[in-house]
Amino acid sequence: MFGTKRVTVSAGDQVGTIIGKGTQFKGSINAVGALRIDGEVDGEIITASEVVIGETGVVRALIKARAATVGGTVHGNMEVAEKLELLPSSKVY
Repeated sequence: MFGTKRVTVSAGDQVGTIIGKGTQFKGSINAVGALRIDGEVDGEIITASEVVIGETGVVRALIKARAATVGGTVHGNMEVAEKLELLPSSKVY
């Protein structure tokens, strides 16, 4: 609305888990629903749905998901079954 760009999750998926900005998580995340990460995650992310990494998100992990949208930074391997979207602000190592 005021020039801010937000990453949206596809209409079919509801975000079930949010790792907010300023939050750090270390370990494995196993989820059925969609995930949104605006904080930091170190470890492993596995979901049957979608992973959205916001512009402030930093992930150092193996990611296994049906779909992924990356606006932030990812260090690690990504196994995406259907759709991988890299936004202009994304950095993947």
